[in-house]
Amino acid sequence: MRVYYTEDLTGRKFGMLTVIKRDVGNDYIYCNGTRRKSRWICKCQCGSVISAIGDDLKRGKTWCCGCKYTGKFKDLTGQRFGKLTVIKMSDKYRISPKYQKRQHLWICKCDCGNITTVTSHSLRSGYTKSCGCAQIEASIKHGMYETRIYNIYLKMRARCRNSNTHEYENYGGKGIKVCDEWSGENGFINFYNWAIANGYNDKLTIDRIDPNKDYCPKNCRWTDYTAQANNRKSNIYMEYNGETHTLAEWAIITGIPYLILHNRHVDKHLDSYKIIYPGNKFIEVSNSSGESHSLEDWSYITGISHDTLYNRIILNGWNIDRALSTPEIDPNRLISYDGTAMNCSNWDIARGFAPGTTLQRLNSGLSIEASLSIPTIDNNGNKNPINAIYFVDDNGNPIKE
Repeated sequence: MRVYYTEDLTGRKFGMLTVIKRDVGNDYIYCNGTRRKSRWICKCQCGSVISAIGDDLKRGKTWCCGCKYTGKFKDLTGQRFGKLTVIKMSDKYRISPKYQKRQHLWICKCDCGNITTVTSHSLRSGYTKSCGCAQIEASIKHGMYETRIYNIYLKMRARCRNSNTHEYENYGGKGIKVCDEWSGENGFINFYNWAIANGYNDKLTIDRIDPNKDYCPKNCRWTDYTAQANNRKSNIYMEYNGETHTLAEWAIITGIPYLILHNRHVDKHLDSYKIIYPGNKFIEVSNSSGESHSLEDWSYITGISHDTLYNRIILNGWNIDRALSTPEIDPNRLISYDGTAMNCSNWDIARGFAPGTTLQRLNSGLSIEASLSIPTIDNNGNKNPINAIYFVDDNGNPIKE
């Protein structure tokens, strides 16, 4: 076993930092878990105590607690934020879960007398204005603390003000704010009055009319989730048969689930005809004689399944007359390959295919050799191995191991 030796930095000075002792149990561990870097408890000349990586100290990367970093540290002592007055900076700090960066903590006294600890960002951004008593007072004031509409209001403010929320990047991070009328002491009351006057109910959600503008009465409305989804910047628009709609709208029009449409468009890169056509059995298809029927009707007339017609016409580009006139393969028909004759179901077993694979491939026009030698693809895009060796019983059926 390899033994690692750590240089003792106790008592040494690095810039404004003096090493006090080893930060036992808090080593920096590489992502692969095979290597570690020692951390050391250091005291800065300003009085703050931090934990620093030994290598960063020796290389000069870390030389103070952050108090002398230009433009980054601001002393908030004595400043007032809402009901909070900053007393001093805490010896502790907080690691941002999103950016994995250190955040200074400040010990604050609230007007109600409570002492609380708050990060610099929460104070300066206005996200935290009290020890929590203001929220309790507000809930008592309007009596709607646990209601759905109050929860919508809190989440709206959080995604615009709290950088630790996963939605902040697309809202507050892009400059989206909550208007003054909906902020402050009577912010929720004003928001609630607007909501009731503009058709709020428990089935609707708040939506900004212009996604580039702030939350305010003139730019907000109550809509269902579908309408809100159609108003997002990330929407995918698709034209088909002279009409342009979002994928969400096409899902409603065609009856095809949205996730299937998205997969066909984004992952498979199919054109609009191939995206829309397969799921709608009522689109008209005409043969060379001018006879026109829906895909489902053609399936009824010809006896060929809807899926087979789709595979032939859409995925494999068959001529419509050929697709409608070529009968499907009898699933009990014996298929001879490599000196062995079995039906399609038994070939699926012998080759390790999912049930129905061989029959579907033959009905799509593939040769027997191609149908039995092309590997299938798993959900991760990897090729599944084909069984190269298999055994049959006296009746010619494959023997499962």
